[in-house]
Amino acid sequence: MRRILFTLCVLAAGTAVLGGCATAAKDTTGFSIQKEIVVEQPFEEAWVNVKNVLVASDMMVYTRDKRGSFEAYDGPTNPIPYIRNRRTKYNVDLIATSNTQTHIQLQATRQVYGSSLTTYPDWHDRKTTDGEMLDELIAAIGGSASGVIEAAPEAPMGEAAPAEATEAPAEEVVVEEI
Repeated sequence: MRRILFTLCVLAAGTAVLGGCATAAKDTTGFSIQKEIVVEQPFEEAWVNVKNVLVASDMMVYTRDKRGSFEAYDGPTNPIPYIRNRRTKYNVDLIATSNTQTHIQLQATRQVYGSSLTTYPDWHDRKTTDGEMLDELIAAIGGSASGVIEAAPEAPMGEAAPAEATEAPAEEVVVEEI
């Protein structure tokens, strides 16, 4: 009887202590900076243009095919143990709006490599405060495109910016803040 009571007490204490160790996943809402641009290029040309801009920016670029989605990283790809490695993850999505226009969405998320008591060593998202590289990518994509119709200002994820497009001539690059 004593042995059963002791075993139950140990199990209850272990459950109470270990039950508080696991926490919910960190809410990463608002960690990313998102910008959008519409270019006067067919989808195929815009896809090649974005790929060339990302490769020219010395980023590791990942894509499966021409579905219109890229994932690119700047910074170290193989983390060094015991050193606080940092990188930025860029997600680029292309959406064909017509035969001659493509909507491009860019998103940047800062990441650090590390682990805690409840996670394995991996890349973890942190709040992104600097959208300078996104501005450079938009300028490079818009500069090599035949025309830019609209560009949305920097906005954290989850906040929708109003989309009002104004037509621009094909030779002139026009960037409007909405």
